[in-house]
Amino acid sequence: MVLCVCLNFLFLHPLQCLLQLSWQIFNVALLIFFVKAQTCGRAGASVNICRFCKIRPFEYFSSARVLATATQMLIIEGATCLEIERVCLKNIGVVTSGGDAPGMNAAIRAVTRIAHSKNYRVYGFERGWGGLITNAFRELTPRSVGGIIQLGGTVLHTSRCLEFESEEGVGKAAKTLDLHSVDGLVVIGGNGSFKGAFELSKQTNTLIVGVPASIDNDVFGTDETIGFDTAVNTAVDEIDKIRDTAISHERIFIVEVMGRTRGFLASIVGLTVGAEIILVPEVKFETAKIVRRLEENHAKGKKSGIIVAAEGVGDTRKLGAEIEKDAGTEVRLSVLGYAQRGGSPTARSRLLASLFADKAVELISQENGNSIVGLSNGRIEALDIKTSCETEKPIDLSLLDLATVLAS
Repeated sequence: MVLCVCLNFLFLHPLQCLLQLSWQIFNVALLIFFVKAQTCGRAGASVNICRFCKIRPFEYFSSARVLATATQMLIIEGATCLEIERVCLKNIGVVTSGGDAPGMNAAIRAVTRIAHSKNYRVYGFERGWGGLITNAFRELTPRSVGGIIQLGGTVLHTSRCLEFESEEGVGKAAKTLDLHSVDGLVVIGGNGSFKGAFELSKQTNTLIVGVPASIDNDVFGTDETIGFDTAVNTAVDEIDKIRDTAISHERIFIVEVMGRTRGFLASIVGLTVGAEIILVPEVKFETAKIVRRLEENHAKGKKSGIIVAAEGVGDTRKLGAEIEKDAGTEVRLSVLGYAQRGGSPTARSRLLASLFADKAVELISQENGNSIVGLSNGRIEALDIKTSCETEKPIDLSLLDLATVLAS
């Protein structure tokens, strides 16, 4: 700008140069006034111009001069605040944390492409919170996330990070966000991930939005998490095959599904495969009652049976041995294990990933953070992340009673 003024003095009349300089100063002032005064429909909303447009202080005048011209054009056309935002730039980070779930890649893809449509830059932090601590990241573009919507797992990888459980580790992650001027961070994960995100929000001004992805479906604030539908269908497909063998050999099979502390997966899977008995961590069981029910079923002519048990109910191998001894029938154990986490996500898991991602980017673009998105009564809503972390999601135990009736 200074060079421009010097050249003007050489070739233009001093008065003309003074008028031109005044005009540029007016442009800068107009931009500052308009962006700070613009409320975007939110009462009291104002944005620091340097942060909003990613301008470093020493770049301010040259950058503002260019932006001022664009702003004037938008004002003339009656543009909204969102349209002005499109000539600016935000940085959005994405991280997948905790256990993987089918549909995480679909969420990464959706966040990246929706953010780029708003002219935002996207950073993908690798290996969960560890990537934020060690500054391991890659820039994500619409092309780099192509061909991943159908893949299970997460292309950003994930891990359990013990260092992040300390205040010092959280501080390192916060410094990484500041280093890259990250305006918003999308955390894709479950309960544990959101608790970590809540702690991180205390040490950074970065807007944090959680996208629930977990096969456990235990996140308060959403009726369903990304990956839950896929895990249910994976388990149902495997148990249907086990049922064939159970009937052929007239045996009882205990099928262990995931769920260390909650029984959402076991209850839905058990109901939909027609299990004779469903065991969840929320309800204590007595081996004697299980044996009695199996004997009642045998009296009705049922020579085989399926018991679906969440891993958190206890030692299923020991339970099988006790039932075999007391009931006098063959019992076999099948542990589905990590197969439930993998595989191509179902259409529903992909749909939720896309809808949750859209809402997450929308919240960040509106300068709203420290929240999670979720499905509530058919609508995609936002909920305070602190509330989600501190509230236990209730399980519908009436499904167990219904399963008992249906299996009679």
